[in-house]
Amino acid sequence: MTSLKSYSEVEARIQLACQSLSASSTPNIAAVAREFDIPQGRLRRRLKGCQSRSERSSVNRKLSEDEELGVYLYLKRLDEIGVPARLSMVSDCANSILQKCHAKDDINPAPTVSSAWSKRFLSRYPEFHIRKQKTIDHDRKNAHDPDIISAWFAC
Repeated sequence: MTSLKSYSEVEARIQLACQSLSASSTPNIAAVAREFDIPQGRLRRRLKGCQSRSERSSVNRKLSEDEELGVYLYLKRLDEIGVPARLSMVSDCANSILQKCHAKDDINPAPTVSSAWSKRFLSRYPEFHIRKQKTIDHDRKNAHDPDIISAWFAC
């Protein structure tokens, strides 16, 4: 077997080998693996139904798919009502979901997401993007001051 093949090239050849084995009446996995220049063990695992690493879900994620969907729907709802979400709001939402889903015991506290988790979450969903907020105009800021508003109506 030649070395330094890219993962995607090997996976493409494994898919071709699986197709040729399914068409064969008497499959010889070792011979097909040599023919397609792929690892025999990986071909056997694919034939047994194991997924490739690119198809499997990550094992070190804090939130499950359903919990992550909850954060996604929270952000969509904030967007619908016109409230800009901050990174701290995304982290707080994820932490509250983890708190609610965690079993209550004194030994193991509920897990929390890190401060960088929010940015990684947003990078997985391109429909959400970070936009720097502009500072409010001085006149507009003064328009929210109750003393200035009451002085204006007193005239």
